[in-house]
This record gives sequence, structure tokens and C-alpha cells, in this order.
Amino acid sequence: SRIYTAFSRDGLVWKRGACVIEGAGYGAEGIDAVHAEDMSLIAVGGGLYRMYYAACGKDGQWGIASAVTEARQLC
Repeated sequence: SRIYTAFSRDGLVWKRGACVIEGAGYGAEGIDAVHAEDMSLIAVGGGLYRMYYAACGKDGQWGIASAVTEARQLC
């Protein structure tokens, strides 16, 4: 699974941006090797954003993962 950025000036027409989370697939290590989906982005202050998302590793165990980025990296 993958999670991409998306951009819109009017909230109606969207353009897909860069892939920010990409699972390495079955057999790979990592909490999100197999699935990364259903994300939520929250401003945490100081120009930082935290993304929470559902993740599944190669063992089939689901969990909640997170990543932090600066606002300028989103545009």
C-alpha cells in the first residue's frame, strides 16, 4: 500500500503529489511493510504535522503508525 500527498486550490479539483509512505511488501520488515492506509493529518505546532495511519506488517499484525514532517515538505 501507498499513501500520497494531494493538493487542491478549491477543494474540488485535486492533483496527486509525491508518495510519502510506501510499504516494501510481503517478506519485508517494518510496521507498514504490507499495508499503509486510512491516514489523518494533524498540525502539531511549530510548522510540524503528524500523520497517523493504519499499518500492517508481514506478520499480519495491524497497528497505528505515525510520521512527522515540516509544512514546507508538503507543498
